[in-house]
Amino acid sequence: MPDCECVILLRPTKSLILYIQQSMRCMRYKEGKRAIIIDHVNNIALHGFPDADREWKLEGHPKKKTGEMPVKTCPQCFACVPMGTVECPHCGHVFTVEKRKSSIEYDREFELVRLETAEKRVRFYLSPKECQTVRNVRRWKSLKYMPVSTDINRDGYGFSKSQGGGSAVKSETQIQNAIRAALSEIGIVRRNNVGTYLTPYGKPIVIGIPGEPDLTLFTKTGETIFIEIKTPTGRQSGKQKHFQKVVESYGFRYMIMRCVDDAKKLISEVKHE
Repeated sequence: MPDCECVILLRPTKSLILYIQQSMRCMRYKEGKRAIIIDHVNNIALHGFPDADREWKLEGHPKKKTGEMPVKTCPQCFACVPMGTVECPHCGHVFTVEKRKSSIEYDREFELVRLETAEKRVRFYLSPKECQTVRNVRRWKSLKYMPVSTDINRDGYGFSKSQGGGSAVKSETQIQNAIRAALSEIGIVRRNNVGTYLTPYGKPIVIGIPGEPDLTLFTKTGETIFIEIKTPTGRQSGKQKHFQKVVESYGFRYMIMRCVDDAKKLISEVKHE
């Protein structure tokens, strides 16, 4: 497949052979071609670059514990480069090392206190149906979570009407779920989780690319569209604008949707192509 110029990895795998087979499809030689690999599942952190030098043997060898490869992402062009890279070979960005200040404060006057009972972790519920006790329902109500409506009205996308006859106020999550349901008619919709999350042990894990939009649409016509969901008054952040600029320079399409009507316009456009 020498005409293949871009590979999008959506399947995490621990198999080095499968990873190389998938990612190298766009690296088959063709004059004037530029290979692009978009790794949504961060396989590169486990296996490294697909064209890296490796030592292959016919003899068996003991299995080694898998660990993350020393790579990092360029904040300007989002290319993956070795951890020790000082200047990005793709865009020329110079990496700077920031000295971290210790947040630990020492206090010589302290008193040891013995804890008799362990403090329970707070579990967050998305809806009252997930709560197992009356106490959890009261806690959910006190936090004023806005659950996603499951009532189907005339538009068929899960938005309920207020008692006064007007449209209910829609959160960004509600808008996103409605748009995802609508766009599934013309292709595969992938929700991109981006941000820093804490494990149950308090370890921070960074997921996704900074500025990556909420959704990625793979249409039945073979087009890839990046979609950012915003409320009617929502604005893009600086990282989101930079991500849009980079993907549009690669020839991809980037859209901002604020309601289901925007999704319907795209559906009509794709169907008439």
